[in-house]
Formats: sequence, C-alpha cells, structure tokens
Amino acid sequence: MRGMARRQSELPNTDDGHLERLRRTEERTASVLACRAAQDAAAPTMGMTFTVVLDSTGALHDLRWHTVDAEQVAVAAMRARPFMLESEAINGVKVSASLHHFASTSEQILMCEQLSRIWRMLPLKRMKTYRLSADGTQILRREGVWNSVVADRVLYSQLVHADDARALLDHIDTSEQQWCLDGFVGDCASSNRAPTSVTALDSPGAMRVGGVVAGHAHDHHG
Repeated sequence: MRGMARRQSELPNTDDGHLERLRRTEERTASVLACRAAQDAAAPTMGMTFTVVLDSTGALHDLRWHTVDAEQVAVAAMRARPFMLESEAINGVKVSASLHHFASTSEQILMCEQLSRIWRMLPLKRMKTYRLSADGTQILRREGVWNSVVADRVLYSQLVHADDARALLDHIDTSEQQWCLDGFVGDCASSNRAPTSVTALDSPGAMRVGGVVAGHAHDHHG
C-alpha cells in the first residue's frame, strides 16, 4: 500500500472559518493539557531546570537533568505537535490570527499580537550544547546545538517519524535529550493555557472567543 501525503485545505478567512479553527484548537488544547505530563507537578518547569554537580576541587563533575516520565512526555509531544506545524489549521500563529480577527479593542488586539509573537519564538532556545573530544576535536558543529534542535530531532527520529538523527543524538546524553523534549512540551502547554474557548453569550449574535467578544451573525455553541 503506497503512502500518500495528506493534503489539507485552508480554512476560509471568514467568521465561520476562524471559529472553526478556534473550536479545533479548544479540543486539541484540552487533549494536551489532559496528558499526565501536563498534569505533573513538574510541568511548569519542564525543560528549564538542571543541577550542576561539582567535585571536591570545584570542577564540574556532572549535570543532572530534571525530567518528567519519558512515556508521558512522548504522548504530550505528539498531541502538541500540530500547534508547531505551519501546515496545520491549528498552528499557533494561525490561532493567534483567528483571535485577532474577532478583536475589537486595542487591548484585545495587543493581546493577540503578543500571543502571535510568543508562538513565533517557540520552541524557546534556552541552552546550547557543545561537544569536544578528549584531544579537543570538535564533535558537534562549532556553533553548538540549541535545545530546540535536539527536541526536534528526538521528535522526528523517535516518535512521529524514523529520521536518521545519529550524527547529532549519538553525542547527546539521553537524559539531556529528554530534557530538551520536555521543554518542547512545556512551551506548547504553557502557550495553550492562553484562553481560546468559544462560548455563546446571552446577547444575540455576540461571541466570546478566548476572552475576545465579537459580533457574529449566527449563534455558535462550544
């Protein structure tokens, strides 16, 4: 059986099109935040903390990466992935644009613009890794490798695809790989906590979309 690339049609640039995007976003957000990894007590700092261990001379002895259960994070990463893909209807930047579509005050517009900037920055670049051999030979590329790149390679080589990422991941400790993927999930979960719910209001034709109230010709219930 031959595999075929999935073609997706763009949602129309209409009130109904934007509401449909926000409806899908609300459903997927609930799915992501319901994951055990997102509910973990360590979720707010996923991919953000590690412990530096020094020896008796004060030299670096070890790095201990604070991570969440790998299987839980894998589930959350696969559920959150559509928010990061430009081809997806619920890509974070597109979701921000749909919220912006309904914004009617300067405060609401500013909120939507800030959310869009946050999504464009994700996943956040927190740390670079450099690797040298014992004789000083460069193992990884000279400019180093960002945590976001490591997370991407883990995601596409071990979870959603079977890419060959050995040239990079063979030189990255598995605990550090997990820490980087944790950060990817944490970034998505944190950004998805921005309100995107679609709820009908009492006033005829008025919609509350992620805290943004907009007039609409039809009644929608979410």
